[in-house]
Amino acid sequence: MGVLSQKLKVLSVISLSAFVLSGCATLDIDEALGRSTTSLEGFTDAELILKRTRTDNEHANAIVDELLKAPLTQAGAIQVALANSPSFQAKLASNWASAAQSAQSGRIANPMLALERMEIGSETELTALLGFGLLDVFTLPARQRRAKSELARAQVTLTADVVSHITDVRQAWVKAIASEQRLDYAQQVFESAEASAELAKRMQAVGNFSRLDRARQQSFYTDAATALTTTTHDVLSARESLIRILGLSAEQIEQLQLPERLPELPEEPRTTAEVGRVATADRLDIQLAEASLKSAVRAQGLNTAFSYTDIELGILRQRIDEDGERTTGDGYEIEIGLPVFDWGGMKRAAMNAQSLAAANTLEATLRDAASTLRESYSAYRTAFDVARFYESEILPLQEMIAEENVLRYNGMLIGVFELLADARRQVGIVQSAIDANEQFWMSDAALSATLIGNPTMASVGAVGAVADADLGH
Repeated sequence: MGVLSQKLKVLSVISLSAFVLSGCATLDIDEALGRSTTSLEGFTDAELILKRTRTDNEHANAIVDELLKAPLTQAGAIQVALANSPSFQAKLASNWASAAQSAQSGRIANPMLALERMEIGSETELTALLGFGLLDVFTLPARQRRAKSELARAQVTLTADVVSHITDVRQAWVKAIASEQRLDYAQQVFESAEASAELAKRMQAVGNFSRLDRARQQSFYTDAATALTTTTHDVLSARESLIRILGLSAEQIEQLQLPERLPELPEEPRTTAEVGRVATADRLDIQLAEASLKSAVRAQGLNTAFSYTDIELGILRQRIDEDGERTTGDGYEIEIGLPVFDWGGMKRAAMNAQSLAAANTLEATLRDAASTLRESYSAYRTAFDVARFYESEILPLQEMIAEENVLRYNGMLIGVFELLADARRQVGIVQSAIDANEQFWMSDAALSATLIGNPTMASVGAVGAVADADLGH
């Protein structure tokens, strides 16, 4: 038994030494959430909560209930989504699971104890075998370093997931409010067109309107009715998208209130200097690409040995009882995988390819970072300039035109149809202004995400609803 004890001591010392020298990769999900919250300071002030206990659920529900008492602001929508959305909670849990698996890969495998009892006639043979994977022990420090790299990558992924979800919430909130604003004005257009169609019908009946003129007014009415129907659905669709991303229950949906209009434009847009100060090498996409490369390189070095063979060491203790006589013996066995049929060439090729792909991904990310930022900022400035132009030039001009047309109508210089047609045109201009305002806030959310390293592009489409000048003729 003394020989067996000495061998076990030697093996224990080897394992413990490797473990102590390498350190232990561990995971605390609460600390990980705290680090993500800290790194996102300035992007959002919302609290990250992974609901695991009744207390967590009660805390989250209290936050949501309080926020739903008033019209939901954009900041409030973010807090509701982070605390309430099951899909976001699933992302957090999945990241936790992935990170835990990464930490587990840096742990030494448990030894295997095999017990065997065999009887042959009067002879009884008892065998105990304690087995270790030698390569597992010797590569423990390297596996620990790789596990820490994987944990670092999981941390960046967690933060990137939070940024992506917050950006989706911001844009869904903007769409929901803008669609309701458009519905209000679509209703006004419909009512104006309906009045025109009814008046044209009556005037034709008494012979004061031609069939062609009445048909024109009826055409405007049908177009307005179709637009109102479509816009009504758009409102429902945008609101339901917001409800889904917030994760609201049936009871919470009843409490949901939104502001009547989008926020006012900022006094001044973000400058290129301001954007340049925010965009640094700490971008999430660059961090993630660097972490992926480190992990791939360390995995390649670690797994090269395993691609050839594996070695198992077993400490053996055997006892034989025969006719009252007991014989004991100690020994060991070594199992070596022989690379006869597979020399691991394809495994090493796959690892080389993964490292090469990670290196090129990092290079592409570095090259694309400035480009995506320039494009996102251009979309932001374009949307701001267009929205500001509507606010400062187009809308005041249309208001002046409307006032003049009322004076002309009162002076009997234009008829009621011309006045109604101009009113419809004014509403179309206001709807275009709403579109411009929506595009600005969508691009603002996209730029904020791009600055922190989650490139998000916002489309800047043509905005404008210049009605036909001959609507009333």
